[in-house]
Amino acid sequence: MGFTDHTMGCSSTKRNDPKKTSGIFLTTPIRHAYSGQRQIWCDEGRPRRRHIEALLDRPSEELPGTDGRTYEFHEIQGRLIHADKVDAGLDADLLIFLSRHASVNPVPVLTVHVTGNLREAELGGSPRSLPPAAPAMMQAVLREIFVNRPAGYRVSYEVTHHGPTDLETPSFFVEIGSTEKEWGDEEAGRAIARGILGATPTDAIPLVGFGGNHYAARQTEIALSSRGAFGHIAHSREVGGGFPY
Repeated sequence: MGFTDHTMGCSSTKRNDPKKTSGIFLTTPIRHAYSGQRQIWCDEGRPRRRHIEALLDRPSEELPGTDGRTYEFHEIQGRLIHADKVDAGLDADLLIFLSRHASVNPVPVLTVHVTGNLREAELGGSPRSLPPAAPAMMQAVLREIFVNRPAGYRVSYEVTHHGPTDLETPSFFVEIGSTEKEWGDEEAGRAIARGILGATPTDAIPLVGFGGNHYAARQTEIALSSRGAFGHIAHSREVGGGFPY
């Protein structure tokens, strides 16, 4: 079973492409979901934020997905799995939690998943609580990361398995795993940055996944090869005995 460790700092900065002159701070009603303001949550001292900022300084035509978006970096004290109500008072369309992934069976992996607890709350949040997901954007980020993945890295969803759960804004985690070597890998950081900034949702079909292992292999295959876009995914052990609702 995988798990995540999320340690944050305590400042806030806003970034946008200086070449843009309009639409940066407004949510614009265009065809694709989450095309307006964007909130990105990240940890200090890792390559992800630096690579994202470097890409934001480039012309938007290099990454069409950044047009009309505002990106804010927020850093908080404590672990992200306990960041309930972190979106209170924020004018955000989407929260993206940038984190690191660890596992008892470590492999190089880049993952995307929404938070929540189908049963007990062993890793933050509340029991039997599922916050809003963002299936189309999760699929778009997953696909972009897959295209930009470094050699030797697996790219996949993870099942729903930890907090925070008390969120009103659609959100998801993007993680690098699974050891210190991968957490500090510059190529992995660049892949995550390009995956987030280059993601443009298409005509996705939102789905909920049932069954499979922690890395949701079947759901990942579907998302990479079809319009099927998953939000919450339940591990096989969560569905075998029925949901306790």
